[in-house]
Amino acid sequence: MISDEEKDQVRAASDLVAIVQETVELKPRGHEFWGCCPFHGEKTPSFHIIPATQVWHCFGCGEGGDVFTYIMKRENLSFPESIRYLADRAGIELHDTGAQRDRGTKRARIYDLCAETAQFYHTMLMRGKDSRPREYFASRGMGGDVCRRYCLGFAPGRNMLVTHLSQAGFTPQEMIDANVAVSRGRGQLADRFYDRVMFPIFDEQGHNIAFGGRIMGDGQPKYLNTAETSVFHKKRNLYGFNWAKEFIVAQDTAIVVEGYTDCIACWEAGIKNVVATLGTALTDHHVKTLTRFAKRIVYM
Repeated sequence: MISDEEKDQVRAASDLVAIVQETVELKPRGHEFWGCCPFHGEKTPSFHIIPATQVWHCFGCGEGGDVFTYIMKRENLSFPESIRYLADRAGIELHDTGAQRDRGTKRARIYDLCAETAQFYHTMLMRGKDSRPREYFASRGMGGDVCRRYCLGFAPGRNMLVTHLSQAGFTPQEMIDANVAVSRGRGQLADRFYDRVMFPIFDEQGHNIAFGGRIMGDGQPKYLNTAETSVFHKKRNLYGFNWAKEFIVAQDTAIVVEGYTDCIACWEAGIKNVVATLGTALTDHHVKTLTRFAKRIVYM
């Protein structure tokens, strides 16, 4: 369990006003902040925060609580998950025990493995002997600076990633759980992605959770994404949301495009409030996520 001391530490490090302002426009009124409730539609602000006590309440729908209950409702999380969510934001290490600690450790290991994988792919792109992926990105108007900015990469295959991750201390099961490797039987592993340019996929908090790979020449499938894992769900996640959300809030509009390169082209052109779906049409989960941050969604 998470101790009371750790809960208090996380609560003290989490400014409720700053967290709510990520998705809600708040205006000071005396010693309080007021805005339209993010949990039900309204035109007259009835949602308010008392900074001195770090509590919130909506007179319209009757909901209220502290920073944990706000995150539980906004992110659809359990109470322990809301604590871990906020602890991660604040850079606080929790000392969970039992099953909760095991689940947290497994998720953390997947995050670490994906980050190591992204760095490996990026190194293969920028310093590898094969010039084709660099030429491919250049042909799409994405030079070295762009590749570095979005940590683009290249998957050479030939089990080079499996070998690298093994040397970095990751187990075969962890590679399978993150879906960067597949089992070939008799304990043999193979790289899931081969001879593809790679786009790392991040969650809302900026954790590297998955990858999208595009073949450079002929062949099918043209795009290959990480399969569903414990941290990646393509019907929920959106490419580039971690970079775009502050601009979506600022402009109160989210633009949804089809693919990775469309996103990057928009960002490089100065249009920052853009995300992409991950091999699916726009789902109810996507809409629910985006409408937490903007009233208007433009689907290109």
